[in-house]
Amino acid sequence: MKKNSFNRIIPKTGAIFIIVLFVFLASALKANPAAAQTALESVGTGAGFGAQTDIAIIIGRILQVFFSVLGIIAFVLIVYAGYLWMTSGGSDEKVAKAQKILKNAAIGLLIIVSAFAITTFILRALTGALTGDGDQIIKTDRGNVELYSGALSRTIKDHYPARGQQDVARNTKIIVTFFEQINIPSLVSGTIENSRGKLNADNVKIYKTAKGQSEALSSDNVTVSFTGDAKTFVFDPPVLGSAEENTNYSVFLGPNINKADGAKLFTGSISGGYLWNFTVGTYLDLTPPQLVSVIPVNAQTVARNILVQMNFNEALDPTSASGKRIATGGFTNIVLDSSGAITGEYKISNGYKTIEFVTDDMCGTNSCGRSVFCLPANSDIDGKIKAATPAGGADSPNEATFPYDGVVDVVGNSFDGNKDGGSDGPGNAPAKDDFNWSFTTTSQIVLDAPEIRSITPDPNTSKVSYDALIDALFQSERDGVLVDYSIISSSTVNGENITLLSNPPEDPPSWFLPQTANVNQSGEDIATSQNDKIPVGSRIKINHGLFAKDTSYAGQFDSGLESLYQNCFYPSGGDACAGVSKTQPYCCNGTASATACALPPAPI
Repeated sequence: MKKNSFNRIIPKTGAIFIIVLFVFLASALKANPAAAQTALESVGTGAGFGAQTDIAIIIGRILQVFFSVLGIIAFVLIVYAGYLWMTSGGSDEKVAKAQKILKNAAIGLLIIVSAFAITTFILRALTGALTGDGDQIIKTDRGNVELYSGALSRTIKDHYPARGQQDVARNTKIIVTFFEQINIPSLVSGTIENSRGKLNADNVKIYKTAKGQSEALSSDNVTVSFTGDAKTFVFDPPVLGSAEENTNYSVFLGPNINKADGAKLFTGSISGGYLWNFTVGTYLDLTPPQLVSVIPVNAQTVARNILVQMNFNEALDPTSASGKRIATGGFTNIVLDSSGAITGEYKISNGYKTIEFVTDDMCGTNSCGRSVFCLPANSDIDGKIKAATPAGGADSPNEATFPYDGVVDVVGNSFDGNKDGGSDGPGNAPAKDDFNWSFTTTSQIVLDAPEIRSITPDPNTSKVSYDALIDALFQSERDGVLVDYSIISSSTVNGENITLLSNPPEDPPSWFLPQTANVNQSGEDIATSQNDKIPVGSRIKINHGLFAKDTSYAGQFDSGLESLYQNCFYPSGGDACAGVSKTQPYCCNGTASATACALPPAPI
């Protein structure tokens, strides 16, 4: 009786165990993903970073080992039952015993396999919940690494939406800017008209993360436009996501994309391509973009080698906001005029929120031997940012149509120059939306170098948060007064001039992305400051993937960085470095050095 009762209890207990296991692990999924991410892995820069693993994952792994052992036992019992049966010699008692063992062992094995499958499923789901996108995270012995992310700031200069960006408008476009010219058929298929065609769906996959690449948008679903230099491409999909719930999307740039010369774009440690994800909200963006600041400001008198910088409150479509102005025409959506249009190039950068104009009139060289370009000397210069013509649709009244005759945001809403909340089309304020201002140049050329005043984290700091930003404040002081010599040209803030180094080197490499904001005397972003809106410097932040444990990191700012006056940054200049001289020109962790800086050894 006892054996029979025990045999009946085994499948019942196993079934109850599966239910309890599922409820326990499923409940863990309801935890706040942000909080869970902290529990999953705490890694960072510098020495002494310990790793923590979430308790649910630890339990899941223990259970997997436990189930493996039980599976072996069940298999042994099945073999034993077979042996009893084969050696029963016709004994009904031995045959019955063998059948009973075989039946219970088979039921037990089924329960074990089911429980193992459920545990594995929940464990993978937990990893996905903790990271936000499980199929993009791989484990290394130094922590989690975002798969196919290392090309950002190495091959890819920038993209929109940003990595992990939340609440993206459903009618967004997807923008990618490369450091080098791209072979256009690698990204655009079929006939190209007005720098526009269909998506090369073999090399670019845009898909709901949960569905996978097999359900990526087809070539016919996405139009692609690009800038004249073939470095920036704008992908225009149909309305994404749902009006009822947020939707996670992924974009994969495949390994077969080529540069203009035919060579592979992704090589070496990043040869697999580039992958990122973002979350689409439930709304459509119907709000037009507005201007936040312009340098020089209206009626200001400035040195003639200053760049003209325009900052907006949201990302713009680069095909509407960048290009070259030549004597016979070219880009006309923004115009600088002094007895005729001034020729040069309008460059977009800084998350597609900043436009800078540099002329083609070379007027000298900076301290690094690079060319400096100037506006006309001793001249009154008029600037105009043009609004595009809205199509006037009932569902999207502010949206213009391609090709754009003025500046638009990433969904196509026309520039709101008079800041009345609507797109009134081209023409002067107050009735229309063109923005006009003027300033005056002198014959002076300013070549004072920008300077770093402070950096965080402090040099040689240990136990820094795994996601801490590297933050550098640029400000220059003359006779006790802050001056604008350290406002940084945003078009030089990129992965060529600012790098994130590690020791030991990350393998595979993770992503990083430097961005800049103009600041006032208090170091506050003028875009968000409630009082002081006068820029006198810049703050550069290096965003990045999770730092690895047991790793030393260094943010490196090179002389490729330039101010708005086009002079280069001296790495050894400014208050952040002491004792610099001609014989010790390098600044390493705040100390002058005669030799180039080396990363400290990895923490033991």
